[in-house]
Amino acid sequence: MKKLVLILSLSLVPAFVTLAARQPLPQQATSAAARDFLNRYCVSCHSEDGKIANLWFTGNGLDVDKVPQRADAWERVLLRLRSGLDPKTTSEPGPAPAAVKSMVSWLESELDRGALPNLTAPGDHRLNRTEYGNAVRDIFGVQFDPTTLLPQDDSTHGFDNIASALGMSQALVDGYSNAAATVSALAIGNRTVVACRPLFPADETSCARSILTKVVSRAYRRPASAADLDAVMDVYATTR
Repeated sequence: MKKLVLILSLSLVPAFVTLAARQPLPQQATSAAARDFLNRYCVSCHSEDGKIANLWFTGNGLDVDKVPQRADAWERVLLRLRSGLDPKTTSEPGPAPAAVKSMVSWLESELDRGALPNLTAPGDHRLNRTEYGNAVRDIFGVQFDPTTLLPQDDSTHGFDNIASALGMSQALVDGYSNAAATVSALAIGNRTVVACRPLFPADETSCARSILTKVVSRAYRRPASAADLDAVMDVYATTR
């Protein structure tokens, strides 16, 4: 049973990595802190009266609640913050480096969040041999040479990690299935993953859930949710 769970987990490694990459961005703090930063350190120069560098944050100028609508101007603000050109203050000490870093992080996130709807969907990306080997190492703690188990990947312009070039065939399905079976034999002894060994058939499902909890959490790099586990447990129940 334990080997079945590991084979299942290894077979799902490409799906784990693809789904983990699609996790939504965390919500950022309110823009109130950004507005306070600008009012305190920036508007003395960047106002409707001064308009230094043709940037201002008062009146009909840049609004922290509408960053995506003026992304071009906010990109210039970000560049000045990153380079240390701003903020310059004369009436009080400038902001602490941590405050500038926080402002930069917030602005980067707002700009990225506004850009996401304009990006085309990446689609499924089959892991190439190197990526598969790295994923197996990270999730199961197993070092192996994937070139001995998987066929050579196709390449485009010298790159073998371009999604459109990484097709799927029955030979590849067989190769990944065989790799999963082989690597599971190595992973079965890793007690950090295979932490339980059922003594009776009635214990197998709870043991499988315990193993898959560790596998999914490592794959997603966060604690596995009930929905995450239910999805893989359904596959386990079907294939056991």
